[in-house]
This record gives sequence, C-alpha cells and structure tokens, in this order.
Amino acid sequence: MYSPGSSGLGFADSRAFAILHAAIHDAVNGVERRYQPYTADLSAPGASVDAAIAAAAHDVLVAMAPSQVVKVEIAYGSALLAVPEG
Repeated sequence: MYSPGSSGLGFADSRAFAILHAAIHDAVNGVERRYQPYTADLSAPGASVDAAIAAAAHDVLVAMAPSQVVKVEIAYGSALLAVPEG
C-alpha cells in the first residue's frame, strides 16, 4: 500500500499517474460519451470499456516506463484475456 513519502514516489510519478488517468478517462469516454475529453477525442461506441482501459494504460506505461515493457505486456495480455469476446 502506498503512503506518501514511504516509497520514493515524487513529482515524476505523480505526473505519470495523472497522464495515465487522463488517458483512461478519454478511453472510457470514447466508449461511453459523458464528458469533455482531456486530450484525445476518441469515439468507439459499443467497444469494451475494459479493453479500452487496458489499451490506454498499456500505451501510457510503455511510453513512460520503457524499462518495464515486459511487465506491462504481460499485464496487458492478462487484462485482455479477461475481456469477453464480442
């Protein structure tokens, strides 16, 4: 569990979390339009919200933490396996 100051998380990590969550917001909003997008005006009505979240998180994490790409790819694959077909 994270507690402020205990794990060395700082400004860079806070920024990364903000970018990650903005990307997830825009991905979900592209599937179920409810709000103004932050950066990407996506449109994929009827798509899987879970797949949209996984894809957004994947893309941000690969871009921001390239040294962790293997872990990100494994987590992404696992997340997509949990999404029902269709």
